[in-house]
Amino acid sequence: MDDVADTTLAPLDELIELLPKIDKAKERARLGTALQKATASAERLDGLPALLEGLATLVKAANADFEAVRSEIGASLGEIVRMSRILAGEPTIEQLDAINQIGLTRLPFEMEKIERGIEGVWRKAAQDALGGQAALGEVLANIPGVEALGSDLLKLAARAQKLEDASRPPADRVKERDTLVAEASALNDRLLAVGVAPPIAAFLVAVAARPVRLSDLTDEILGWIRDHDALALFTVSAHGAT
Repeated sequence: MDDVADTTLAPLDELIELLPKIDKAKERARLGTALQKATASAERLDGLPALLEGLATLVKAANADFEAVRSEIGASLGEIVRMSRILAGEPTIEQLDAINQIGLTRLPFEMEKIERGIEGVWRKAAQDALGGQAALGEVLANIPGVEALGSDLLKLAARAQKLEDASRPPADRVKERDTLVAEASALNDRLLAVGVAPPIAAFLVAVAARPVRLSDLTDEILGWIRDHDALALFTVSAHGAT
């Protein structure tokens, strides 16, 4: 009788032994699903090397402080590297779940932070090299004898503005920046040739933006304005003491 019972219960005993293995199979299936999901999401990283290479081109061209740039984007870049290392190894379900639920949803945000930080460095460098052209051009375009020079300055400023277009390839923007810097140098020579020395240029830009003191109007500046029949473009006003 006992033998019969043992024989009858044998499949149940085997099932009891197999249950943990079934659980492990389910765990493997869950791991596979989580890995598949993470891998699909991580395809967003495919364009990251090219993006970083382009951004590195901008950093180098901007002659920026690399340590300062790294401190600004380091946290975002470190987060991406951490996720990549997990996916490249033998991740656990817990790690994959964390990546799927938090990490990869933040990936576009982290990539945007990196791009925004470096674009800011590039934008500042471009403005430092080519800024002020538009303001001076606006003034000169209304002064007899130097209208063409003012127009050329405005055209250069418009092209310089396009250097900030992040949709353009970095290498193209760097090449265009170098071209514009050379053209700006040539325009500066033309400015000097018509007597627009740096103090005069600075005054014209300043007075176009805000009221200036009469003490800022030196004999040199006044002489240049008078010689170009531009006195009518300027007015004088007084403000009482408060």
